[in-house]
Amino acid sequence: MNREYDLTIFGSNRGGTLHSIKFTDSDLCEYDKFLDNPRNRNHKRYYDVTELVLEMIKESGFTVDFLDYRVDTRNVPVCHIKEEVASNLRLYFLVDNPKLSIVGGGGIKPWHARTYQAVSACNSAVKLLKHTYGEIQKRLLSGEIILVQMDDGTQEYEGNLRFNYPWE
Repeated sequence: MNREYDLTIFGSNRGGTLHSIKFTDSDLCEYDKFLDNPRNRNHKRYYDVTELVLEMIKESGFTVDFLDYRVDTRNVPVCHIKEEVASNLRLYFLVDNPKLSIVGGGGIKPWHARTYQAVSACNSAVKLLKHTYGEIQKRLLSGEIILVQMDDGTQEYEGNLRFNYPWE
């Protein structure tokens, strides 16, 4: 079964544009779901993570200063906020450009879990972002999606931003 989803702009400022994934059968985007999850909200680093996301949008962009790209060994730019900021709270991003990112979901990765695949919420978020990356690359090549340069230097995706995700 497939689920349809769109990329919606969650925030945009001179630091960068943050898109989020929103399934058409859901009221909340994936980032909002992450924010609304009581377990995440009660995590000691929750406010550090949410403040950093706002800082990246407003000023800093989505750079290796804040994001850890060691999520997967493949050539897919999925990352999460560095442990120095987030501890074991994982929020996953697809960052193909320091001024443009797609935020997915995430959750708490227990210290005993060796990989993100061992945690359902983390594994689902990474798989969805990897799928999205492949679809975006295909559509950029075909011209269905274009990157638009905004006056403030940020970029946005425009075009066919509706995708199908093979739901398990």
